[in-house]
Amino acid sequence: MPKSFYLRLALANVRRSRQVYMPYAFATAIISGVYFLILAMIFSPGLANLPGGETAKAIFTAGIVVFTLFAYFFMLYINAFLVKRRKKEFGLYSVLGMNRKQIAAIVVRENLIVMGAGVLLGVALGAVLGRLLFLLLLHIMRATVAGSTFVLPRAAFFGTVALFLASFISTALYNSVSIHIANTAELLKSDRRSEKRPRLVLPTAILGLLLLLSAYTVAGMIKDMGLALGLFFPAAFVVIIATYLLFGAGCTAFLTMLRKNKQLYYKPENFIAISSMFHRMRQNARGLATICVLSTMLIVTVAGTSSLYLGQEEILRANHPYDVRIYMNPAEDGEEPSYARIDELIGQLAAEHYVTADGAVHKLKYTQGNEQDEPGYVMVGEDASVIKLKYAVIINRVLRFDIAGVEEDAERFAAALKQALGQEFPHTEFNWSTIYDARIEGYGIFGGLLFLGAFFGVLFLALTVLMIYFKQVTEGQEDKERFEILQKVGMSDEAVRSTINRQILWVFFLPLAGALCHTLAASSMIATMLEAFQLFNRSLTMCCMLVTAAVFALTYFFVYRQTASVYYRLVRQ
Repeated sequence: MPKSFYLRLALANVRRSRQVYMPYAFATAIISGVYFLILAMIFSPGLANLPGGETAKAIFTAGIVVFTLFAYFFMLYINAFLVKRRKKEFGLYSVLGMNRKQIAAIVVRENLIVMGAGVLLGVALGAVLGRLLFLLLLHIMRATVAGSTFVLPRAAFFGTVALFLASFISTALYNSVSIHIANTAELLKSDRRSEKRPRLVLPTAILGLLLLLSAYTVAGMIKDMGLALGLFFPAAFVVIIATYLLFGAGCTAFLTMLRKNKQLYYKPENFIAISSMFHRMRQNARGLATICVLSTMLIVTVAGTSSLYLGQEEILRANHPYDVRIYMNPAEDGEEPSYARIDELIGQLAAEHYVTADGAVHKLKYTQGNEQDEPGYVMVGEDASVIKLKYAVIINRVLRFDIAGVEEDAERFAAALKQALGQEFPHTEFNWSTIYDARIEGYGIFGGLLFLGAFFGVLFLALTVLMIYFKQVTEGQEDKERFEILQKVGMSDEAVRSTINRQILWVFFLPLAGALCHTLAASSMIATMLEAFQLFNRSLTMCCMLVTAAVFALTYFFVYRQTASVYYRLVRQ
């Protein structure tokens, strides 16, 4: 057969299956567009020129590694999901006389068309929206530097193409191998193949429940930030395993318990719903568990990065009780700098720059040597040397004071004082640390984290929505024949709709309920982890998690309404 025949047949298949392929292409576009934008931020010289830009660039570089893994394995997962649903179609091609090599050639071209269109659309959107998002990043980082413009680096194009080329080659190999190892009879009967009855349902369900409760208990009991950081990922891994066990064996055990209740099970509406749920959970337990895990990751990622960004000023104050901290190191053969002269310079320059300086001693916390550091205070030991000046306080040769006034004036005052001290005391080394420099660096860190968290949120949301949509479409196609039989034996249209709604509610909202439970259980541990960044405002963290969960739940409900109508149309066709 001519090669153009395979291409024409692939295009015809894509058009005929656009109900599945269009969402797949749009999801590919979203993922490739986000990936392209992150790479563009990393390689754009405009970001590196900004205050705090190198820090944001380092965060994006670390995040792109994780994003690459998620995007790659997601493409493999969705491809495997689609190929599994099309095995009967491949069997029909074989019956019509095509060999396995020809079938694989068609499937590879279909995948190339859909993935290629998605990547082209994603890169185009990234190129169009790149400058707007760069300006948004500047606003988040509170950074404006003349000449810092967004450019589209070649590395972003090459990196995006490389990732999806690797995904295409991997999926092409997987599809070709899957088609070559299956015989025609197996392909034709693939949609009627019954799921294997799970074994050891009750022990597996109990194991999953125990694992989940143990992880929840650990998350709720830990109050030490170091321990929370060390145990978060092991606890998350245990929760993921427990989620898969409970969605598989746990739901089956629960449905078995309902079926044993004769009075409940043998009511017509319950009989059909529970029987159908058995079939659904055997087929889709892993997919539903994956949706639950992705939803939890989305909520935790967005809420955590939002908390750090919104609580940045509290973090700054916890790390910098005084606005200015100057370490004075006189040369070995040099004289000790005159503290009176330093105090005089501070007062004189502060007046010239329309600010006031003050070394308030109420921020000093005297200790016996065994107390922990307290945020917002300077811990002073019993043998410490404390000298109170008019405009500052000196603790063990460290000069500290606050500045009151307009921030721009305060920054100019600090720069002028730094220059004056260097000229006045050339034999003394002054090492500066100001809250203004820390703020610039902080907005680079937490602004970059917030932006990266938003990108990951888009990724997880795209994966979740696409998986939900595919499940509704494939299940609608499978359930169509079953509901036709039920209507032929006398089941009313209203009863069919009621049964469908009940099933969809169970299948849809079970992952959401699981994600919300995971988030609630992890909230205390996450708040404790954020204390490692000196964010002690647990109310802010909880508020961010609550708002993020509420917004996600509303989005989830909107997706439910849209995909439920698709499912019902497929069943009623």
